Amino acid sequence: MRKKKRRSLFTNRRGFSSIVGAIFAVLIMFSLISTVFVWSLSQNSMYNNAMTQNRQLDLDRSNEKITANVTCLPVGSNNDTVAINGTLENSGPLAVQIVTAWATDFNRATYAYNSSLNIALKPGTMTTLVFGTNATLIKLDNSPGDSLGCWFITARGNTISEKSIYTTIINNYNGNGTEIPPYAFVSGGIGSISMDFSSFSHYDGVATTNGTSVGSPVYGYTISGSIYTLLHVKVTNYDMYNRTLRITGGSMWAITPFSGTLKGDQWKIANVTGGTLITTSTYSQVINLQQAVDLYFGPEQASRSAGNIVPLFILLYGQAKFENGTVTDYGQNLPFIALNVT
Repeated sequence: MRKKKRRSLFTNRRGFSSIVGAIFAVLIMFSLISTVFVWSLSQNSMYNNAMTQNRQLDLDRSNEKITANVTCLPVGSNNDTVAINGTLENSGPLAVQIVTAWATDFNRATYAYNSSLNIALKPGTMTTLVFGTNATLIKLDNSPGDSLGCWFITARGNTISEKSIYTTIINNYNGNGTEIPPYAFVSGGIGSISMDFSSFSHYDGVATTNGTSVGSPVYGYTISGSIYTLLHVKVTNYDMYNRTLRITGGSMWAITPFSGTLKGDQWKIANVTGGTLITTSTYSQVINLQQAVDLYFGPEQASRSAGNIVPLFILLYGQAKFENGTVTDYGQNLPFIALNVT
């Protein structure tokens, strides 16, 4: 009886076709499900690999630490080229390749770049850029006395600013006004403008007339109270809101106590261009983010302070411009210098 049923099953074409079709359907479904599963695993693996690579790139970018002690200077007789001179030092743990250099003329608000650089810096190494040998040259129209600036771009996309100190820390900081940035001594602390204490110098015996050559600087904190002196300091804008600052007025004040009363000597902010004192009715100095500029005050006599060691205050006033174009007034006092007035 069973043999008869089995024989009838194999001889029944419809029944046999249904079984074969069902088997093929199961195989096809299994194949499709397996393919989708393997594809999903592959896509997930690709996504994880991409995220790992991006995290590693971000980590490498944040670990780039380059100090650029450089200066942008006009060269040639056609006023169409500038040279970047100075040193580039890699104080970070990774090798860094510098691929592009930018230069700007702040007076003309023009920019130019050189993308043919291939400066490789291993950890702990330094390279020196010297005009006439290996200085970086950039085609940029300029005029005598223009304020020039420069910066570099690394292969990982970091910006290295002129006279920077671990610039990538600032570049990777998202200043939103709610916390103090890594440079705790400025921005969230005393103000956006940082003074380079070691840059303080004075020019002795400078006449107050227009076109006077200021001569050579003297670095130190002792001046004579009987001669006209021009004071100088270098400042940098580290604004935590990424604002551009424009200084329109300011002065240096030496405050001296005499028998319970206060007297002071004042050096008004001055325009010195190309080593020459320029007498103007108005003063204006733009300081872009992370830009270092030279400020001059005087010439003036410190006759009231003679014979005393006095505190020297730097008062700066102007405007601050946000990235969205909003402009507000800005004022700051830098009380960090002591003078010995003889």
